[in-house]
Formats: sequence, C-alpha cells, structure tokens
Amino acid sequence: MTDYGLSLFKPSTDTCMTWLDPKETGSVVYVSFGSLGSLEKEQMEEVAWGLKRSNCNFLWEVMEGEKSKEMRRNSGKWKELAKEAVDEGGSSDRNI
Repeated sequence: MTDYGLSLFKPSTDTCMTWLDPKETGSVVYVSFGSLGSLEKEQMEEVAWGLKRSNCNFLWEVMEGEKSKEMRRNSGKWKELAKEAVDEGGSSDRNI
C-alpha cells in the first residue's frame, strides 16, 4: 500500500492540493457517502475495485472506526435537536 501522507483524522489540505493541482479539470472523481453513510464490507470492496478499474484519479478522505461511530451519534443527536427546535412550540418556532 502506498502512503501518500494523508490522514483521515488530520486532513492535510496542502498535500491534497499539491496532488490535485496538476490534474486536468474534471479528471478527478470525488466519492463520499457522508458521515451517516454505511457500506457493508463487500459493497466497499466493489466500489473500490470499480474505482481502481476505471483508471480515473479519485479522492475517497473514508471514515471508519470509533471516530465514525461518534460522528454518527452526534449527527443523529443534532438532527433530533434541530427537529425539536423547528417543530411547533420549539425554540425556533417560538422565536420567529
């Protein structure tokens, strides 16, 4: 496996931009399933093989492990809080 100096948890904008800058406009595929997206192992492998076989340059900065679980929990919590705030009688509803 080649290490390109990138980290999932400490994004390196400079490294990414140095890699991306010489690429022709429109020649890089960006893949993201969002922080709530969850693929099974076989689905992840299929996507990975499809990208590799496409011979396209691609960016795909995947979140796994405890950090991913924490982000999903937080996203769910904030989603519920936002729904409560805008529901009838919620804080946003009362303050409009």
